[in-house]
Amino acid sequence: MKFLFPVVFLVALTGCVRSDVQSFASNKMINWENRVYMVTDQQIENTDKLLGTIKLKSNKEKDLSRNYSSNFYSVGTAVYSIAGLDYKDSIAIQEDGDKYVKANSNK
Repeated sequence: MKFLFPVVFLVALTGCVRSDVQSFASNKMINWENRVYMVTDQQIENTDKLLGTIKLKSNKEKDLSRNYSSNFYSVGTAVYSIAGLDYKDSIAIQEDGDKYVKANSNK
């Protein structure tokens, strides 16, 4: 009986662990002008102005607090505003030549 209780307790405890939580590095993120943007799969057709480029790529969480950084995109990746939207809410990231994806601010 002494052995059975700890085993049942451990099995119950491991069943309560959330497996749907994603780690920091699994989300495509960009820090742009002190705002963190989460990249979506939504493609953007109408970009507006070139805002600049990614200056730092790092998979270290502490580095994402630096402006113009990303945990996924390479240095030099172009960042654009989206026609009709405030860049403080959403931006467009250039991928694969003429493909652009939307990133939304979490603020």
